[in-house]
Amino acid sequence: MKKVIVRSLFLCLVTVILFYYILKDNFNESILLLSKSNLIYIFFAIVCYVCFILLEAYLIKILINKINKKYSMKKASILTIMTRFFNGITPFSVGGEPLQVYELSKENIKISDSILIITEAFIIHEIAVCFLALISIICKIIFHLNPNNFVWSITLIGFFVNFIIIFVVTFISIKINVAKKIGDFFIKLLNRLNIIKNKDKTIEEWHNKCTEYSIGYKELLKNKSFLLNGVLIIVGSMLFYFLIAYFSVLAIDATVNINVIYSLILSSLIYISATFIPIPGGSVGIEYCYLNYFALLIPENIVITSLVVWRFISFYLPMIIGGIVFNIIDNKRTLKCKEENKN
Repeated sequence: MKKVIVRSLFLCLVTVILFYYILKDNFNESILLLSKSNLIYIFFAIVCYVCFILLEAYLIKILINKINKKYSMKKASILTIMTRFFNGITPFSVGGEPLQVYELSKENIKISDSILIITEAFIIHEIAVCFLALISIICKIIFHLNPNNFVWSITLIGFFVNFIIIFVVTFISIKINVAKKIGDFFIKLLNRLNIIKNKDKTIEEWHNKCTEYSIGYKELLKNKSFLLNGVLIIVGSMLFYFLIAYFSVLAIDATVNINVIYSLILSSLIYISATFIPIPGGSVGIEYCYLNYFALLIPENIVITSLVVWRFISFYLPMIIGGIVFNIIDNKRTLKCKEENKN
């Protein structure tokens, strides 16, 4: 719990400094624009996020239902929103997976089955993200949506990181023994360079990860229609997520001339730009990319103010709700355990 508090405080500090830096030159104007925000469009943005969460939860539900038929949509939704909190406070969003394993263990789902579910969800998500990113990059070139070279470089790196992940997962699944040997070679090399301290433990973890991905990938390939449906579910969820920026802009100025297709393309490029940024939530990088990409479509003062609305709805609000939900559930379990111990 102490680590959770420290990470949360660190994220708050980064956020305060970041938004101070962004708003300081146009603070009064930004506050005025925020005070006059169109609540209808803010409501639409929130609805889009809810749809995003529900579709992600539905994928988790149908994956779990292959093992536990009684697992409900309500439980999947609660798990998904709690995952937002733990992903949000950890670098590269790695905190959500241990939480999911922990929560699923409370539903009498074995750790091995939980890991399989999480692995399948991850593979499906990466396929969907790479597909949308590729389409967006093609559209970006066709429509000449050209940010500065630094931002475009960040986007390309993000795309290649996601593409390499899919390639590595596929390679591991097809050639697991070769993948293990290649991993062993690099782990031993890094150990000699004193970058990796515990060589044997790292090799064991690598072998376990190879096995997890291989089993998850092969399990998905057994039912290609299920895989396709899963990818379509995540594509749909991501499109709802990308619409949040569009409604955030309209919330600040409903008269602004913004093309919804262009907005979806830019939101997709912003999303993949942040995938390799180690700061929790991709902070700093994702805001920087938002400011530069949406400046291609709308005035700077609208971009800056809409960023506050977009980031709050798409990141901070779900994190706050996820943290509250987790604490409520965790406290109920603690009280239940105390009562059982008394009896």
